[in-house]
Amino acid sequence: MVTAVRSTTSSTKGKILLVGIGPGSEEHMTLRAR
Repeated sequence: MVTAVRSTTSSTKGKILLVGIGPGSEEHMTLRAR
């Protein structure tokens, strides 16, 4: 799953990493889990 997301957002790879560490990570996790 993570691989697919990374491929789709290959250009925003850094953003995803930042989001995971930065604030709102819980929101992103929930959206991904869903």
